[in-house]
Amino acid sequence: MIWEVVGESAAGKTQLALQLSMMVQLPHRLGGIDGATCYITGTSILPTSRLIDIRETHPLLSPSLCDLADVHTIRASEIPLLLHVLSHRLPTLLDQLLAQPGRKPVKLLVLDALTELFHTHDRVSKDTLFERSRSLTEISHHLHTLASKYQIAVLVLNEVSDVFDRSADADAGRPGEVLYREQSRWFNRADDIPGGSRKEASLGLVWANQVNARIMLSRTERMRVVDDEDGRRTKRPRLEDPQAHLAQPIRIRRLNVIFSSVGQPVALDYVVRKDGITTLPDDTVPDST
Repeated sequence: MIWEVVGESAAGKTQLALQLSMMVQLPHRLGGIDGATCYITGTSILPTSRLIDIRETHPLLSPSLCDLADVHTIRASEIPLLLHVLSHRLPTLLDQLLAQPGRKPVKLLVLDALTELFHTHDRVSKDTLFERSRSLTEISHHLHTLASKYQIAVLVLNEVSDVFDRSADADAGRPGEVLYREQSRWFNRADDIPGGSRKEASLGLVWANQVNARIMLSRTERMRVVDDEDGRRTKRPRLEDPQAHLAQPIRIRRLNVIFSSVGQPVALDYVVRKDGITTLPDDTVPDST
């Protein structure tokens, strides 16, 4: 199945993907699946320094359990190149790893981020929308094929776009029609947070129909001091850091499962830290708004 994580800038999408790229390498006894990751980037490169930070600060991770060599990275900056990677280069890599004793097989495929490949300055027309739909369908076909054939999890990162208000009589000439603008709030937006209805997942209905689960990450205006009782206990800070013992307020983010074929919609708070994503208990009370 295809998991999609969508959100605005600085919501923690890449941090979550990097954390999963490390966690998947853990043995089963520690909650992992003893596998490797293939991380496909678009216009950027893999942020290896952040991978190292997560491995060094997360309490479950260590160099003996998680190797950067088990995060295979491929750059695909254009749609034709991505299609070539998914149809040829990636299957070859997966087969090679399966044939090598002692190498971890790929169990997670990350695409960071699909929306970048569709950024364009061209004027939107029926032809460009048709071409985008065709490309999205073809990409989805390859992703589902890889997930099924190699039994891997697929995580696609997506961006959000702004939702603008429309006048009450804007659609008066089309009475009785099921309008996309009204229906999309059920599969494109997170309405349980202030301002959540102002952002929606990019790439439209065609892409929404290709994913099995959509998770939206959102920034909020809330701040709180997060200690070890709120989340997981991190590794011991270095003694030479005079500020290591001082808890600092951190911005609260909100995670919403918009839809999923394997679970119910749910929402929870989380924070983004150097060691990755940490969820917060439901009964926490924000220190400030």
